[in-house]
Order: sequence, then structure tokens, then C-alpha cells
Amino acid sequence: MLPAPLVSVYQQYKQDTDSVASWLASTAKACGYPADLLNPVGQAKKKAKHTHKNISSKYIVALKDFVPLAQFIAGSKKPVVDVPESFVTTINRVINLF
Repeated sequence: MLPAPLVSVYQQYKQDTDSVASWLASTAKACGYPADLLNPVGQAKKKAKHTHKNISSKYIVALKDFVPLAQFIAGSKKPVVDVPESFVTTINRVINLF
């Protein structure tokens, strides 16, 4: 069992990483990133089959896909993407926690 301070740091890291992944996936999709490359695989795919259709999609993004998604977004001309300050704050916090 982790000490309480480490548990809270880990929980913050997980929450922030999920937030970054969600923003990257949804923004890349809005910029024209092929949706089939964002589909869940493996166990996540099985789990996704059991969810209701009316629930909004949640993408499973591997850490190895963060850079390609960010590069795709950065290279997008239509629409030009404004990165929200909250995203910058979150990603900086993730980097500093590591």
C-alpha cells in the first residue's frame, strides 16, 4: 500500500493524464484524424461493446500515441486549434508530477 501523500499524487496524475488523453483524442478527431485509429482495442474494445449507445464516446489513448496526436493537431490548418489555458496547466502539472 502506498503512503497517503503518494496516493493523492498518483490520483492527480491519473486524472490529469486522462484529461490530456481526452483532449488530444477529441481535438484530433475534430481536426480530421481517422476515427478508426482512435477505436479501443483488446479488453477496452470488449468493454466498449457493453456500454450503451447513448453514452458519449470515451477514447482509449495509449501514452505512445500522445506525441503523434499532438503533432497531428499542431499541423492542422482547418480548424486552427487554440489550446486552452486549462490544458496547458494540466499538462504542465502532469510533467512536473513525473
